[in-house]
Amino acid sequence: MAQNISMDGNSFKTMKNPAPERQDISAVSWRKTPGGKEIATKWAGVLRRRGYRIWLECAGSPDDETIWDTFIVTLSDLSTTFSFIDHRGASFTARFLTDPVKMSDEVDDILIDVEVIEVLT
Repeated sequence: MAQNISMDGNSFKTMKNPAPERQDISAVSWRKTPGGKEIATKWAGVLRRRGYRIWLECAGSPDDETIWDTFIVTLSDLSTTFSFIDHRGASFTARFLTDPVKMSDEVDDILIDVEVIEVLT
């Protein structure tokens, strides 16, 4: 296990393999003018993107899967942002970059690959 992450106050265990991903992404969009010139619009500084494989242990009461499912329901089909604390303790407002997909491991626990990106508030 790697360190835990937190989403809206819910703590989740992350795996070391694959290793957590940290990336900063520019908040710039490029477009062409009618004359063919490219111009940039800078919306903000860099945004933080994080990727993890979460391990949900399906034992105990409530189990990790129940906590995950309850958290996901609060996001209104992933349209809502949430508070996020990464594995190094940095906190920011985030949203899911891709839809999380549940997979079962060999002992019927759940693995979920998640990608989140910082949202400017």
